[in-house]
Amino acid sequence: MARRFAYSILPGSKVMPDFPLVDTHLHVWDPGLLRYPWLDDIPLLNKPYLLEDYDRACGAVAVERMVFLQAEVDPAQFQDEADWVDSLADQDSRLQGIVAWAPLEKGDAARPALERLAANPRSRASGASSRPSRTSAFACARISSRECGCCPNSA
Repeated sequence: MARRFAYSILPGSKVMPDFPLVDTHLHVWDPGLLRYPWLDDIPLLNKPYLLEDYDRACGAVAVERMVFLQAEVDPAQFQDEADWVDSLADQDSRLQGIVAWAPLEKGDAARPALERLAANPRSRASGASSRPSRTSAFACARISSRECGCCPNSA
């Protein structure tokens, strides 16, 4: 039997869910702190979009938890982006997961980067982006991909 969710309709407001929401695809960025090349030709977006902006956009919708998904930072700064988002999570307990970019195209040479990301308890996975030069693979960031049993080439 399918679970049905109830919605509360408040006078003069939009329909609001009456259950906790989890945003599993959060992007925030700060081009004053990190470089996001894709923003260069998009003036509307080429400015900081931070958690305060997210909260303002959500309005009355209460988001209980969030998972950050990498925001196409300059590849040389992927660890800096993960560290920055982790510092945001120290300030906002709703931010409970990080899916960071990692240089998966390097194969086994990416292991140190993956291990550093995996050392962060908020890291959930590392994925290559949609950049044309990148693979679309994802790697388990909790343990070595050779040991997890969920990844290709795992033991």
